[in-house]
Amino acid sequence: MKSKWIMTALVVGLMAGCSSSPKYTLTGKLTGIADGTEILLVPGATHKDVLPEDTAVVRDGTFKFTGDVPEPRFYYLRVNGYYGGTSLFIENSKIELTADVKLEDTDGRKWAGFENVQVKGSPTHDLYVEKMKFKEELNAQYKAYMDAGADILSQTNQAKAENNQSKMDSLGKTEAALKFQREEKAFFENVNSTYQKAFSDNKDTWWGPFLMLNVMSYFTPEQQPWFEQFSDEAKNSYYGKILHDQLYPKSFVGEQAPAFSLTDEKAEKISFAELSKGKKYILIDFWASWCAPCRKEIPNLKKIYAEYASQGFEIVSISIDDDAEAWKKAMEKEQMQWPNFLDADKSLSNLFNIKAIPACFLVDEKGQIILENFKSDELEKNLKTFFKR
Repeated sequence: MKSKWIMTALVVGLMAGCSSSPKYTLTGKLTGIADGTEILLVPGATHKDVLPEDTAVVRDGTFKFTGDVPEPRFYYLRVNGYYGGTSLFIENSKIELTADVKLEDTDGRKWAGFENVQVKGSPTHDLYVEKMKFKEELNAQYKAYMDAGADILSQTNQAKAENNQSKMDSLGKTEAALKFQREEKAFFENVNSTYQKAFSDNKDTWWGPFLMLNVMSYFTPEQQPWFEQFSDEAKNSYYGKILHDQLYPKSFVGEQAPAFSLTDEKAEKISFAELSKGKKYILIDFWASWCAPCRKEIPNLKKIYAEYASQGFEIVSISIDDDAEAWKKAMEKEQMQWPNFLDADKSLSNLFNIKAIPACFLVDEKGQIILENFKSDELEKNLKTFFKR
């Protein structure tokens, strides 16, 4: 009888150990949000457009997420359908968040502002707040020098609006303008040194790479030495690997173009293989309605398309617009005569590791990428050579 009880206890214990109960709970209490509103949990510090990892619905002013993270991870909380939001670190613990949310709709742009945010139950988040204090200090310095130069900036902007070059030249020579320029230069030099110190102070752990990802908008080879100072542990961490891919982007030249499908303005899907069938050279062009350099290149692309389309040249334009209506409006205005598609979920921009636009890839008839990240003049020069062969 005793042995049977022991066996039962062992089985129960094993079942409990193998259960899939959540390791963390995130409970949020929000004001200013209607019941039924969806709250999105989105991975942060990825430098990619990623889909929400989970969705919760607000009931009685509260929402709840449950799950399991292998180590502390940074997330954004966003209101579905709105820009903005707040951020926090999630770890396997009971976490509580409170905030006042203000929803705004200005000229069709919906914004969710989170104020008075309080996070309890995540020691990593507390440490994050402490480590990010340098950013608060920089924000205060930025506001100070911008406020001090508000008058000369206003006058300069007015002269620009009037297209009054002589007035702009005259204002640029005033002591107020020269002082603003000196303070602006000093501010950005301070930003650079402050950033470097923050990264260096955290070079031995994943905090170093994370802070770089969190405070910097984009990366260039100039920041590679900052990465190289990190310990092997930091470089091989979750955020270290993400940062490495940003600083040392993979080249697609010489590789086969990945297989993918696209969705047109009529919500119809077509594969890239179908679009490129029978074509000698295909330009994959990533752009957006709000991207001024992209729009500036369109007339040049029209000229190239008119000259080479009959010889087997095709353009496939892929917009990364968040606003489908803005994309359609831009297409109507630009009247591009080649296939156009919307990368609504950003899967294609992630597939091609797009970090800035315009971004272009030229694919040959064998499906191999032969050029990447070039402007229209370089494209025209190469096509002229290619079609002479």
